[in-house]
Amino acid sequence: MPDGIDDELLFRYFADECSPEEEAAVEEWVAEAEPHRDHFEEMRRLWTLTERSASNWEVDRMWASLSNRIQEENGSSEGRKERRARDPKRRRKRPSWQMGARAAAGLVVAVVIATVSWFVFSSGPQSPSGETAQAEAQTYHTDEGERARVQLSDGSQVVLNAKSRLTVQPFTDSTRDVSLEGEALFTVSKDRDRPFRVRADGSVTRVLGTVFSVAAYPGEDTVDVVVAEGKVQLRSERAQRGVDLTARERGRLAARDTLATEDVVDPTQFLAWTEGRLVFRDAPFHEVARRLGRQYGLEVQKADPSLRVDRLNATFSTDQSASEVLSIVARTLSLEYSREEKTVTFSRESSSG
Repeated sequence: MPDGIDDELLFRYFADECSPEEEAAVEEWVAEAEPHRDHFEEMRRLWTLTERSASNWEVDRMWASLSNRIQEENGSSEGRKERRARDPKRRRKRPSWQMGARAAAGLVVAVVIATVSWFVFSSGPQSPSGETAQAEAQTYHTDEGERARVQLSDGSQVVLNAKSRLTVQPFTDSTRDVSLEGEALFTVSKDRDRPFRVRADGSVTRVLGTVFSVAAYPGEDTVDVVVAEGKVQLRSERAQRGVDLTARERGRLAARDTLATEDVVDPTQFLAWTEGRLVFRDAPFHEVARRLGRQYGLEVQKADPSLRVDRLNATFSTDQSASEVLSIVARTLSLEYSREEKTVTFSRESSSG
């Protein structure tokens, strides 16, 4: 393969044994051209299937064949043969990616023989061999103050914010569907034949390949979508039509399926949490309370619900302690706070003297 991206590197990529530089090189190569993506998906599907394959018969022979092809493509077969010739009895422990490749080779043999068997015995009713049960949905979740990165089977990546849950339905030849409670940043691999859909609190966000965030926490009655790159469509599950959002636009689905859009001067303020920052821009108290509550596992409230509080403009690091952040918020808004276990109550500053 061109550009130094070979099957050996792809196997190590699937096994999470690449360096950051190698990961970036693979992802850039996949995005360059349709044939690259097709080959990547073919090898990924093979790798995924081998994780469920218990058959390793004839694996050594097939692995030798695959190894030779890889070596020829890399122009390094002579050097490796020379090493083996020096110590023919040497048997090194194969890394996990290589074991996966050996299993992949075994699966290829199994598929070929299964296909031949189908033709030989096609005169009578046959049951397909292998797994027949449908793959189950996978769920990922985070607690207060946690973030998590999820790599999906199509190469897409998801970063989950605190107190979020992502459910991934098995991808098919025509669909890629996930469900979200909470907030996440999606970097979706392009696939014009399989739209990627995020279902969240009665909304559907549909994309072909782009970078965007979705925020849909239970009880907040709104779904916010911010587009960093590309284009998405936001609609209600009960509607056939929605609104198209492009880079630097924000869409909101509110009560009674009301859709609204606005230009976003700097989308990074909505995505700062992915870098471990809490950014508040002209934020009302209820938003401050919710976000601090999710980050630190607190219930943040006002002593008097009718208390008028200024909007907050501030930036914090998620590495800062809750006490430090609460103190800064109180000083900035001319408030004071008390804390009893997980409950934080803000009130008007008492007059001194």
